[in-house]
Amino acid sequence: MAQNMKFEEVPVEKLRWRCRADKLEFKTSDDVEPCDWIIGQDRAVKAIKLGLDIKSVGYNIFVAGFVCTGRMTAIKHLLEQLERRGDIPDDKCYVNNFRNPDVPKVISLPASQGKLFRKNMEDLIDSLKRNIPTVFESEAYKDRRKELARESEEGQKAILEEFEKQVKQEGFALVQIQMGPFVKPDVQPVIEGKPVSLAKLEKLV
Repeated sequence: MAQNMKFEEVPVEKLRWRCRADKLEFKTSDDVEPCDWIIGQDRAVKAIKLGLDIKSVGYNIFVAGFVCTGRMTAIKHLLEQLERRGDIPDDKCYVNNFRNPDVPKVISLPASQGKLFRKNMEDLIDSLKRNIPTVFESEAYKDRRKELARESEEGQKAILEEFEKQVKQEGFALVQIQMGPFVKPDVQPVIEGKPVSLAKLEKLV
């Protein structure tokens, strides 16, 4: 059968298709709008768009293919479309959890507001470092501290006086016992007009 086949030599100029310039409907490339879609990858594009539309945590997109097939270009193009739609994720900021430092808290802010929040917190800390020592060294703070200490001392004294009246009515006395550098109030029974400690009372019994 091969003997009956006729072979025709193909000219070299016909071994490659060439685009004729006179067939183009434009004069220069400036007259052509750029292509804004991905050619020949409809199924892949649909799959990527589906993945980008999933808002739940824990989903990822894995893109595989040969080198120089436009994978990176396709992803960038679709992500740019996503940004133009306004579907930009919020900024996630981790802040200290004072009750449990090992488990920081998460603050969700609108996109691009995370850097501003961080800058504001840094400015606040710098301001506190400058101003807090000044406040503690001021005469107004020292006077207020002395006033609070005096009010606290007077309040404790009033409470002890009232308590002393109550225990006296029950036949006891409120005495101060020296324990090292500290003074501790103690309630002791009164016998023959004098307070008696529990140790002495046990000996009498």
